[in-house]
Amino acid sequence: MSNRITRRGGLNAPPLHIVFLALVLFSLAGFVFPAYGASPLSGFNPARLAGGGREAFVETSVFAGDTALTLAGINNDTWSGSFTPREHGHGEAYWNIAGGVVLNGFRVAAVNRGEWFVKANKDTQEFFYRIKKHLDLPVGKTYDINLSINGFAATGVELSYGRSLGDFLPGASVGATVRYLRPATMQEGSVKGTVTPNSRNTYDFNLNVNYEYDRNILYRRRNTSVGDGLGYSADVGVAYQRESFRCGVLARDLAGEIIWYAVPYTDAVASTDRLTTSPDGYQNFSPTISGYEGNKRFHQRIPLKVDFEAGYTAGDLDGLVTVNLVDNEPHYWLEGSYRLGSRSSVSLGYNVEYSAVKAGFAFHDFSVSVLCDDVRLASAKAFGGELAYHYSW
Repeated sequence: MSNRITRRGGLNAPPLHIVFLALVLFSLAGFVFPAYGASPLSGFNPARLAGGGREAFVETSVFAGDTALTLAGINNDTWSGSFTPREHGHGEAYWNIAGGVVLNGFRVAAVNRGEWFVKANKDTQEFFYRIKKHLDLPVGKTYDINLSINGFAATGVELSYGRSLGDFLPGASVGATVRYLRPATMQEGSVKGTVTPNSRNTYDFNLNVNYEYDRNILYRRRNTSVGDGLGYSADVGVAYQRESFRCGVLARDLAGEIIWYAVPYTDAVASTDRLTTSPDGYQNFSPTISGYEGNKRFHQRIPLKVDFEAGYTAGDLDGLVTVNLVDNEPHYWLEGSYRLGSRSSVSLGYNVEYSAVKAGFAFHDFSVSVLCDDVRLASAKAFGGELAYHYSW
């Protein structure tokens, strides 16, 4: 069911992708910051279960990054710090909290997870930055606006199993995970169109909006409820270890989707039907929204992720190279660790995309790491970490 709408006064200034990321950062504020794995973006490879064993565990990982703006500038809505637009810019945030048991090749875990991906082309980043910071616009230039969002938060349960392939290939193993999710929040949509400045501080625009949400942040819509839904996905992993060398590949969220039974949506056009200005004479971004809104059954895709890793151990030193391919966006990680004793180690890693450094420490059954691209947190564009505890018996 849908209703025709005409709304006046949408976003007052922040671009859609920055608002989405800010909402994510606020939602993470209640979690323990920061692990377990090659990077904060890596998933659990069920092929590791082939060795057997029994343990109980709690694992937490979190990561947030933006290629254009600092996280602090996004969070406090000042857009302070350096601005580095890219041809294909993106913002992203993840968290995963898991707790459960491992027994004889099986793993059962309760999980709480969330992920948010926002992509914007260079024109989109530059235009919204200029109007937010009240910078003069280039008269006559037409901005090509192209912005998209995909994100959700959910709780659920995972069942994993790993098996050795030693009879066929010594040192090899394979594993699989199936996952059931009960979703809680979501944002998905796109904004596309053009913006043309007609003076240094005013502009005309025409934007197409296709938007599904649990809460509408484009304009005020009363009584929005995301309703009920369910989700599912599967992981498949392989691993190989021979003497000092090891490697693995994990495909995550295969065939993953969330089915929403009655999600709110808007299918509309945002245009310059009226003009309001700030005290210093710059035009506010306050579009008129005309189109349709309602509730509908919606299948939300969970983006595919693939983890590649290869490592080598030489005495007390260990090196690891990891590539996380997340929705076709690669993340490259280099990490080295040094064993201090039989049950303790320190590690140092580097993320190529954000030029971020990761430092970690493991002692007995406990491990922790923190990642940041700048020691001055107010200037950081990437932040993350991991925290894990494993008890074996």
